[in-house]
Amino acid sequence: MKKIIFATQIIFMSAILIPAYAGGFPIAGIGHKIVNDNMKSAGLHFRKMKNHDWVNYQTAQQFALDFPQATDVTWYEGDFAEATFNSGGTFETAYYDDNNDLVGTTQDVSISNLSEKAQEKINRDYPGYQINRVIFFKDNEYNDTDMNLYSTQFEDQDSYFAEISNGTKNLVIQISTDGDVSFFQNL
Repeated sequence: MKKIIFATQIIFMSAILIPAYAGGFPIAGIGHKIVNDNMKSAGLHFRKMKNHDWVNYQTAQQFALDFPQATDVTWYEGDFAEATFNSGGTFETAYYDDNNDLVGTTQDVSISNLSEKAQEKINRDYPGYQINRVIFFKDNEYNDTDMNLYSTQFEDQDSYFAEISNGTKNLVIQISTDGDVSFFQNL
């Protein structure tokens, strides 16, 4: 009788733990404590993702290797698995593709990060517009996956994206690291 009870307990525990490690980390429920205990040292926190209840284990492990000093990490689902985290006082977002590889990172930056050439071109090409936000996208050169920002795919290269407005129109412009400015998206 003891063997039957023990076997039943093993089967029950397997049904709980195998999904936690086979496809990814569960976000809520019984496996949540297991995830938090295992990933606590990496500062990982999980939020329920849109279409499923887990963060891919390999993606979480790759993130821990890519950003070992990251703190205050929260996972989201968008076009990619997205980890928002604190890196030395600066908040960044890392984007991972379906192969668990880093596509790139974004962070909010100051207008002063834009080159003088870019600022002059923006003032000339978009008179009356104010720069409201600047995001810097840093590409992972070793991954050919194209990035999506503002629901628009672009060839990944290091770029700035500025949200600008004139009171009636809101636009996003893309600025290369060389200072070239181009229209990217209406908001």
